[in-house]
Amino acid sequence: MDISESAKSAGAIGLKAAVDLCIRRPLLILGLVCVGLINVLVGTSWEDVAFVQQRAFLVAAAVRIRTTFQPHEQECPAWFSGMYEDLAPWKEKGSISAQDIEAALPGAAIHFTIIGGKLYAKEIKPCFPNRARYSTWGLLQLLRYFPGQVPDVDFVFECNDYPQMVRPKNPADPTPVLLNYDNREGKIDVPFPDWTFWGWPDLEIARWRDQSHRIDRAARAGLKWIDREKTAFWKGAAWLNEARKALVRCTAEDPSFLLSAYDKSWGNVAAHETNFTDARLEDQCGYRYRIYAEGSAWSVSIKYGLACGSTMLLVEPVFKAFYDHGLRDGENCLVVPKHPALCENMRDKVRWGNDNPELAGGIGEAGAKFALEDLDMHNVYSYMLHLLKAYASLQDFVPGLHPDLKIVTEASIRVESSDFEKRDYLLSEYPASRPPCIMPPGGETEEL
Repeated sequence: MDISESAKSAGAIGLKAAVDLCIRRPLLILGLVCVGLINVLVGTSWEDVAFVQQRAFLVAAAVRIRTTFQPHEQECPAWFSGMYEDLAPWKEKGSISAQDIEAALPGAAIHFTIIGGKLYAKEIKPCFPNRARYSTWGLLQLLRYFPGQVPDVDFVFECNDYPQMVRPKNPADPTPVLLNYDNREGKIDVPFPDWTFWGWPDLEIARWRDQSHRIDRAARAGLKWIDREKTAFWKGAAWLNEARKALVRCTAEDPSFLLSAYDKSWGNVAAHETNFTDARLEDQCGYRYRIYAEGSAWSVSIKYGLACGSTMLLVEPVFKAFYDHGLRDGENCLVVPKHPALCENMRDKVRWGNDNPELAGGIGEAGAKFALEDLDMHNVYSYMLHLLKAYASLQDFVPGLHPDLKIVTEASIRVESSDFEKRDYLLSEYPASRPPCIMPPGGETEEL
């Protein structure tokens, strides 16, 4: 080995040691040293180090510094206790049985089992593009973020749009248990975080960790609430829902209607010609009000609008995501009735807000706080962990390895992904620098 090769090897070893130190010792002063040390080492040996990415390490160091100022233990948002309402059918029944899981199989897309911190899965039916892959990736990142804390658990998961499960008419029959993205009245699907928290590459929407910061930065750098356009904004696939069509129609018929609603459908050629660059979420914060209107079912769009700090106007929703437990009409959003006339009802809300800017702006600020704090990724992972713990506490059987389930790893997901996804979306989490949030009293896992 010549001198240059020795130097490269030493640089690689030094960089790995610096990285290990930064990951394990999240102290403020040491965090600052880490950033400088990594930069120095990167400058001498970066091109020769295959096991690391500069951006990932610098971000990790920054996160370590930031979390130094945060308490090591904090209580979860109070609305987390809503998960116990979602699991009530099985609490009342007394347990989750293998028969309950089997009864949900006809409506499921994936069968998951977690044993000893490893994830096993079997596809039952296909989902919309990327949903299954990114939801699976999210589970792998949960295992990384809270290593050794996820219980052994067996469940089935749906990754299309509609809740399906209902209570059996005969109490002696199995009560089907299905994790899903959403729920609605009359159904008992258990809401779970959706795939977009780990990104939606089809629409070039970044991981929530990154996208929320982009939106927040754009909102802070832009106009204050009082200086924004005095209208309510919406853009999306109008064909999916009559309420969306009505909003677009009202905008077209009367541009002074205090509404700015525009169709931007997947099938729209113009949308694909621009690669959705004219629909960037961080560029949509110039309005006092943002509209949330469901599509064919629930929609992922609400968190992006909330993060803007605009006052969120919810067109009377039917479907509920896991975070809907935390949405409060008049506190962090405003619910707009669909009947008797949606557009008139929407205009009334906008007029009220413009007449009461301090109140309406305060609702927008509370909405942004909800999106950026209650739904930061530490809390999202905490919610996933607590829900799976509560679920596991109800299982009346010990999860075992099903012969038709295969182990899933980050490598097995990356191998089927594009370079674009590997670079910007499929990024591995580091173990959390603080424990999961503590569940609020009144429904602890042990009680289940």
